Amino acid sequence: MCAQVDELPAGRAANAVPFIERQDAECAWPLWDDATPMDERKVCGARRADPDDDRRPYCVGHERIAHRPPETLDATMRPRVVR
Repeated sequence: MCAQVDELPAGRAANAVPFIERQDAECAWPLWDDATPMDERKVCGARRADPDDDRRPYCVGHERIAHRPPETLDATMRPRVVR
């Protein structure tokens, strides 16, 4: 499950933007779970680590999570395998 907006560190929830309104320079880290209706889904919205590199869609903080070995993540950060 991804972090919910109210579970983000102080100051991060303020950056959250609706998924369909995200701009290219904004972090695309999803802030919803499968039960969240499409029209309520938000992404981080902070400035991307490198807005000029399309291969880097996340802010610095979310890049650190995305590129950490799975054994270093706590259960709330681990990606789920959908079968």
